[in-house]
Amino acid sequence: MVEVETMSAAAQERMHAGLPDLLAEVRARRRRRRALRAGVGLVFVGLVVRTFWPEGAAPPPAAAPDRSVAAVPTPEIVGDDPTVLARCLLPTHERPDWFVDDEGLRGLLRAADLPDGLVRIGKRVTFAAGVVAASVSEAP
Repeated sequence: MVEVETMSAAAQERMHAGLPDLLAEVRARRRRRRALRAGVGLVFVGLVVRTFWPEGAAPPPAAAPDRSVAAVPTPEIVGDDPTVLARCLLPTHERPDWFVDDEGLRGLLRAADLPDGLVRIGKRVTFAAGVVAASVSEAP
C-alpha cells in the first residue's frame, strides 16, 4: 500500500473523503457476518435440542383422505389470440446514450476537462467530492 506521506494532496483528500463510506461498508459486512454466525449457531443448537429432547405422546395418526370424491380436471383450450402479448407490452423510452460504463464515464470526464473521480466502495460507485464541486461550480 502507498504511504500517506508519498500521496499527493488531492489523493489524500479523496482518501479522507471516502473513508466514512468505506468504514460504513466494513461495519455492515461485519454485522452481516455476525448475524449469519448467530443464525447458524441457533440452527445447530435447535437441531441438537430437537434430537435429544424427549418427544412425549405421539400425535394421533392423520385420517386418510377420501380420494373417491375428487374429480380429475380436464384441460380445455378456450381460444388463441396473438395480440395478447402486444397488449401487455409497455413501450420504453430509454436511449442507449443515457447509459455509460465506468470507462465511458471517465472518457466523458476527460472530454469535459474534469478530473477522474470515480470511487468504488462495496457495490456502489460514487464520485470524489472535488469532481462534483468542480462540475457544479462550472454549471451554467
